Amino acid sequence: MIDAIKKIVDEINLCKDELEQFETFTPHCFRHSFATRCFEAGIPPKTVQTYLGHASLQMTMDLYTSVLSNQKQDEMKKLETVLDNVFECGDSIAEEKYNNKILQQNKIVEMRRLG
Repeated sequence: MIDAIKKIVDEINLCKDELEQFETFTPHCFRHSFATRCFEAGIPPKTVQTYLGHASLQMTMDLYTSVLSNQKQDEMKKLETVLDNVFECGDSIAEEKYNNKILQQNKIVEMRRLG
């Protein structure tokens, strides 16, 4: 398979300038890309492990996955949304407690004399 890849890359590079030429790569790149695309698609890690035939999930996670910068940004947006909701709830709770305290301070207690 390495020879086939090299032949294809060489054919492509015949039509390209020296600075734009492709580098030869190994078939391992396909496994790496496949695993990464599976994770981006939301396929569970255990399922990807079985696709690749690894004995352990750790091997799949350590060797055949990478996190792209746009994926990191998407995940941070999810966290931002959660934190915004937490802060909004916290603000609402604090405001409610403050309003209750003000109401209690302004309460007039009627005193009656007994007897």
